Amino acid sequence: MEYHIRIAERIFFGEILQGDYGTRNPAPSSWAEYHFRFDDAALGERFAEIHAAVRTGNVGPLETEYLAWLTETAGSYIGSPRPLTVAPAHMRHRVEAARLLAYIGSRETIPFLADLFTREPDPFVRSIAAETIGRIGVDPDGLALSAFKNAILPPFRLLNENVLNAVAAATGALCRFSGPPLADVGVRLLTILAGYNWAPVARNRAQAELRSLFN
Repeated sequence: MEYHIRIAERIFFGEILQGDYGTRNPAPSSWAEYHFRFDDAALGERFAEIHAAVRTGNVGPLETEYLAWLTETAGSYIGSPRPLTVAPAHMRHRVEAARLLAYIGSRETIPFLADLFTREPDPFVRSIAAETIGRIGVDPDGLALSAFKNAILPPFRLLNENVLNAVAAATGALCRFSGPPLADVGVRLLTILAGYNWAPVARNRAQAELRSLFN
């Protein structure tokens, strides 16, 4: 009985997809100890390599290495522990790393992305983290929706409209892909956002997402 209860809790926010590829907590990348890993030149070369692999469909055996490097880069500001002598990657590089996770990521990266959305101080990075969650389209443990809920409800209500707009879009995407009961939670969040008259862009996006779910 206890086993069935645990399974029921895990799948409350949607069916658990089969397969575990070891990307939820990947080992440190081969670049993790490289002191200059966040320099523009080093990042540029690595991004070019990963973009080429994604474009040609040759991620293959390097997927875990790439995901480890992307999460280290995207999360370099919130990383803990982080050597004080190593500055985090620039915001634009954190954005690019988070965005690339949508193309080679999986449900196993959702915990990282939900944490990035919650703890990253830069609103643009937070927006991309939410966007990436929506592109992946699943949230079996409810971590992303919980992060979104905490962001739009008091006492820590988001005031940045670009982030709110990304949350509305990602919530709609999760609802369409996963269905109930996750959609029930998502609809409640979208309904709250749809009443944000002080944030018209996010309000209109939430209203559009609600219409798409019920049409």
